[in-house]
Amino acid sequence: MADFDISGRLSVNGLKKQFKEAFNLELRVYKGQKFADEKATLASLSDKKVTDFKCTGRMLVGNFEKRFEEATGLKVQVATLADAAENPGTLVNNDLTLSQAGSTKLEKDSKGIPPLNNPVFSNVQDDVDEEKEISRSSQHIANGLQSGKNDNKMPGRQFYIGFSVLALILAVLTNPSEEQHKQAVKAKINEYWQKSMAETNPENEWEQAGQTLGVMFGGALIDGIISNLVTTDRYLIFSTTKISWKGESRVIGIGVFGNVFLTKRIDEALKDGLLKQ
Repeated sequence: MADFDISGRLSVNGLKKQFKEAFNLELRVYKGQKFADEKATLASLSDKKVTDFKCTGRMLVGNFEKRFEEATGLKVQVATLADAAENPGTLVNNDLTLSQAGSTKLEKDSKGIPPLNNPVFSNVQDDVDEEKEISRSSQHIANGLQSGKNDNKMPGRQFYIGFSVLALILAVLTNPSEEQHKQAVKAKINEYWQKSMAETNPENEWEQAGQTLGVMFGGALIDGIISNLVTTDRYLIFSTTKISWKGESRVIGIGVFGNVFLTKRIDEALKDGLLKQ
């Protein structure tokens, strides 16, 4: 039983020649709907990377044609030789092995298919059964692997869904309150006020007294700003800090998971004279 390797380096002409010598059959190679250029290699004709595989006489014709297309991306058909004594140039039945199909001594039944109980099949009957069993086993294995992949995906998907639900519940429960937003703004303004006062260098005792009074009244000023200008919009899983300034409402922060994060807009408002409001 003749076997040979098929690789991307093989030319179409070389492939057909080896196939004929091995099985006494014609191999028709197609590029799309047309016959492939016989001088071209399989790799140059294919739109994919060609995978090497071994062609054996035990392979069923249908399985060989399918395996060839999977490995090379090219379609082939197996036919009898143009000068065959019977049915020249006729496509071969897919249920025969390549060795069977290439035999010129086979008697055929009324449908033109060589019967498996023909004495000539005594040496190849086991090959047919083996090839069919391999084909069935491969399909079972493929189905099992696919089922395993789907099963493996389920725990990961369930974990993701469970984690998302827990995160959503946590976000709802820890959504910062209005008081937390105001305290965050107050802390920011206090920090800015203290820094501004520290940068002022009084030159005499009157200026020192004025600075002391500024620190004393600064707290009351900040409380007034927080009470009158700062508001909060609460949503399901987060909330926003807003300040009414110069006739418009600006979002200056966002609250999520128990924390309030202020943006640079609060710094811009302070530099723009918020404390002089």
